[in-house]
Amino acid sequence: MKITLRDCQANDTFINFLFLSHTPDPDEGSYLEVSFFNNSKLERTSEFGWANRVLYKFIEILKNFPVNDQDGHYSHFEKHFNLRWIHENATGYYLIIIEDVGNLFTLKVTKDDLVNLGKQLEIESYKAPKYLK
Repeated sequence: MKITLRDCQANDTFINFLFLSHTPDPDEGSYLEVSFFNNSKLERTSEFGWANRVLYKFIEILKNFPVNDQDGHYSHFEKHFNLRWIHENATGYYLIIIEDVGNLFTLKVTKDDLVNLGKQLEIESYKAPKYLK
């Protein structure tokens, strides 16, 4: 099932996450599809694999957002998918900046949106088809 993170000010700007496969062992990995939409138009779709240790850290950061030791940044060691956030004190929103192989996508979201995204990613990872070698 697709998991959607939607901009709270522009409902037609969102990101869909989909687990294509997942092998739960921490030394194994997951394969994901991430699609970026602006004005309900597909801008880019990326498919990539993440070691579960990286995925689980990402999920943990989101479920406990904001995590102070991350200093507004999460980066996958291969630099394929980078996440940055800036807290807007005036609105309470977080400006999320995602870099996907040099392409930038931004969303304004709430803390609750990110915590829910982490919870949904965790749930859906275990429902994903198991990768068979």
